[in-house]
This record gives sequence, structure tokens and C-alpha cells, in this order.
Amino acid sequence: MVAFSVDEGDLTPLKNLIGKYGINYPVLIADNVVTRSFGGVTGIPVSYLVNRQGQIVKKYLGYVDHDVLEDEIKNMLAAE
Repeated sequence: MVAFSVDEGDLTPLKNLIGKYGINYPVLIADNVVTRSFGGVTGIPVSYLVNRQGQIVKKYLGYVDHDVLEDEIKNMLAAE
């Protein structure tokens, strides 16, 4: 799991969010090249499910419950 932030300028709000929600995975700052590589960011938040080959398998616009993501990851791994 890795997160990309498209925040610009002061990163204090991002750091506060990471602390508030106990995010324990890397949060990287994405520039325009990164966002274009993922097909563009058309909404925030957006989540991508990426397989072992680095291919985007699914894109989720808006909030996605962690249980849904966990189920999707398990299904993807079982299919490999």
C-alpha cells in the first residue's frame, strides 16, 4: 500500500491527516507526471488497485471502505 498526495505548498494538513488516521504506509507527493501516469486524477480521493505486474486493475473514485479494498486484493491475489 502506498498513497500519493496531490497537495501543494504547506504539507502540515497532510501530516495532520496522517497522524489523525494513523496512516502507517508511505504517503508520497505526486507531481503532474505521476498523476498523468495513473490516467489523471479526476477526483479526490482516488484509489487504484495495481497488480504485481504494475497494471492498474481497478480505479475507485471517492472513499472506499477498507473492507472492500481488502476483499478486492484477496480476490486479485487468488486469481493470479
